Amino acid sequence: MKRLLVFTNSNDATADVVVNLAKNVEYIRFNSDEICPSKISFDYTKRNPLAQCDAVWYRRPFENVKRTTNVESFVRQQEWEEIVWNFFLRYPQEKWINYPTRNWYADRKIVQLQQAPFFGLPVPQWIVSAKKVEIKRFIQKNGDSLVKPLSTGYIPFGRNLYHIYSTPIKDVDLVFAKNCPTLVQRIIDKRYDVRTLFVDGNTLFFKLESKNLDVRMDEMKDVKYDVIKPPRKIADSYNKFIRFFGLRFCTSDFVVDKKGNWFFLENNANGNWAWLEEHFPGLVVNHFVNSIKV
Repeated sequence: MKRLLVFTNSNDATADVVVNLAKNVEYIRFNSDEICPSKISFDYTKRNPLAQCDAVWYRRPFENVKRTTNVESFVRQQEWEEIVWNFFLRYPQEKWINYPTRNWYADRKIVQLQQAPFFGLPVPQWIVSAKKVEIKRFIQKNGDSLVKPLSTGYIPFGRNLYHIYSTPIKDVDLVFAKNCPTLVQRIIDKRYDVRTLFVDGNTLFFKLESKNLDVRMDEMKDVKYDVIKPPRKIADSYNKFIRFFGLRFCTSDFVVDKKGNWFFLENNANGNWAWLEEHFPGLVVNHFVNSIKV
């Protein structure tokens, strides 16, 4: 039976799915927000006590840590996080799903859009600019276009969580582009979206049908789901693309136009997928666990 070390926090719904539903796997879950620092002691001259684990699943540690304004507490918190990172980084890189620095590199959207065509994955025409005149020129050349964030579409700020959706240019004021680098892409006349779940060379492709430009809108209430098989060329190119980044796991987004052409949109090196389990009970979580190579 596989032994999985889950490195995350107590609010991670995706980790919950694996812990509660997965079969044929043993796990140790390390929630960064539930460990008491005063009871921790690491002796680095001794063998790693968790070395028997087959893989380290790097999810979302420290995401829900409450930051303090007290200097002494802040320093203590930073030291605690540092020792935890040093403890986990004793694991060989090949045991990580995924190694943190590989996630960081693979999540860079501009790098993704530049690399994808080299591996045979078409992308919509795009530009990143902080110049309004350049964006207007791009639209005149390529037609209807949208804006989307470069970093993330989810912004936790204070006690609130804000969403940034892919939005048609006509619905926004380009004044913001004056002081902010802006990713603009040509709008694809889509038939449907595709979400992938890649684990150690095995991929599930999910068809998402929605009337919305961004399927995440309206809490995805109108989305229709199906499991599909992509064109062989797309599947092969996608595998080469993921290998370039050295990832063992990721989720990616594609869009398919009304002529059946596939376009790569973006990759999420540590993307969430628990919501897919709700629509395909057993299939998704078991695909994740069973695909992990040890």
